[in-house]
Amino acid sequence: MSAIAGYAGWVRFKQGMEIVRYHHHLKYYPVTRIAPHKIPVGPGEYYLGEGFGWTQQHTQRKHETQRPEAKPFITPSPFELALRNWGAKTIEHNGWFKPIAEVDHWLNPFKPSILTWAARPSCMVSAPWMKSRSRCARPAAAATWW
Repeated sequence: MSAIAGYAGWVRFKQGMEIVRYHHHLKYYPVTRIAPHKIPVGPGEYYLGEGFGWTQQHTQRKHETQRPEAKPFITPSPFELALRNWGAKTIEHNGWFKPIAEVDHWLNPFKPSILTWAARPSCMVSAPWMKSRSRCARPAAAATWW
């Protein structure tokens, strides 16, 4: 009986970690690295990145993150930002904590990483087609990503 309870606990733990990882990736981009010699180069060709197939699931998740109830899941806490800033400074200045801060794992709270579009303040979000409009001048209640 205890084996069944242990297995059920393990399954629920894995499900919970999937949710935590999903919430983490709503705040931060996973970093993709490519060696310079592997970047495809040709006449008239420009490398824009790896990209991915946009599906209905991505559209739904993007829509869900724009709701006011999602703000705690897409906005890093001040403590979380302080840890990441401290990790970035440690890496920059070759501190004693550098090997730990450089560990490339999504659970590493010290790893400096890029905020996603959903976690940035609305004034920071920009797109090439929005050059003529000042988004920061709008009231905060009316601010949207478009």
